[in-house]
Amino acid sequence: MKMDNKDRIIIIGNFLFPSGSAPSMRVRNMASGFIQNGYEVHIISISPSNNSTYQVGTMYNENGYTFEFSSNLNKVNTGAISKIKYFFKFYLASKKMFRLFERYLKHNNVSIVLGYGRNYMMMNRIFKLCKSFRIPTVLDICEKYDYSTNIFNLLNPLKLDQIVGMKFLPQKASLLTLITSSLDNYYSRINSNRLIIPGIETWNVTRPEIKINSSNKRIITYVGSLIERDNPKLLIDFLYFISKNKYDITLNIVGRYRYNKTAQKYLRILESENSFKNLFKLYDSPSDEDLNKIFVDSDAFLLTRRNHSEEIYSFPTRLIEFLKTSKPVIVSNIGDIGLYLSNNSNCLMLNEDTLDEDFRTAIQALYNDEFYMQIGSLGWIAGINKFNSVVEMKKIIKNINGIKEFSLSK
Repeated sequence: MKMDNKDRIIIIGNFLFPSGSAPSMRVRNMASGFIQNGYEVHIISISPSNNSTYQVGTMYNENGYTFEFSSNLNKVNTGAISKIKYFFKFYLASKKMFRLFERYLKHNNVSIVLGYGRNYMMMNRIFKLCKSFRIPTVLDICEKYDYSTNIFNLLNPLKLDQIVGMKFLPQKASLLTLITSSLDNYYSRINSNRLIIPGIETWNVTRPEIKINSSNKRIITYVGSLIERDNPKLLIDFLYFISKNKYDITLNIVGRYRYNKTAQKYLRILESENSFKNLFKLYDSPSDEDLNKIFVDSDAFLLTRRNHSEEIYSFPTRLIEFLKTSKPVIVSNIGDIGLYLSNNSNCLMLNEDTLDEDFRTAIQALYNDEFYMQIGSLGWIAGINKFNSVVEMKKIIKNINGIKEFSLSK
């Protein structure tokens, strides 16, 4: 079949699609940004999202892009035999993904291939084929993993594949996109073509209208998994502060907790503390519709982060969802957050050294109508200017155009 002249971008890699995780959300937002820059987008995902109705072997066309799956992987985390079986399933899924990719290249004009994932056996063949077709490749890196902390990772073939991938794949890509400045610094000696692409979202041109709460009751919503990286201890400190000062505040705690052992530990603390009675509501795995209602009913949002290398190298994409509401965001000042937001201007920051003072400032902001509106509206403005998928994807296209051997038509 003869290729047409349309400019297309392929996003391919180890992520579930189209919902249910941060990687799928980032891929969707990237796809939307490329589309609004004039490109068609095709997505090849390793597997449909858990509990979705999407099928392997079917090409879907939704939200302006097409997508398909190489396999249907349901990961099993327990038992050595199960892990070995999963490795072989992953290996076969990677081979099938390459065949899907190769077939698509033969019949379609492709301008850029963007890889998501750190698996060498999956991405290396794809990048090699792109090189033979003279197609520029982008490797999107959102986290840094330190496998040296557990020697047994070297005995796990899938972990070993990831270690090899993160050592050699960044050298093979035409362009690296890194989600934080720390990652950019880390890879500075490996690839000279790099670009920081922080968390991104699609944005409506009109800012949401926010009504002032006429009652004394305030609702703050936390969304997270109560795992260590989310710093649940800080969440508990915040509740102690609310209880001690007798503020009329309810904290919504939203997330997936049922099968999370770490979350269960902190839930026991929350439920056993008498002073927390009636101060929080727990929402375990709400539907999208229910989550939207929780957001609408909230006066502000709380995003707690641990001061640790994993969080410094990563970026909390949930932050941007909160900014889109045009309501104040109370956020830990960790990693790159201070590069994009300013305390008491477009957000309310929590610092380890001044927690009580920061808690008090944040809560008082919710009762100061003028300050409340300012924080929310300036947060929305910062979000649309700094975390905009259309603007950030345009940077990728411009950067690829700046590499001598590639020249895109748009």
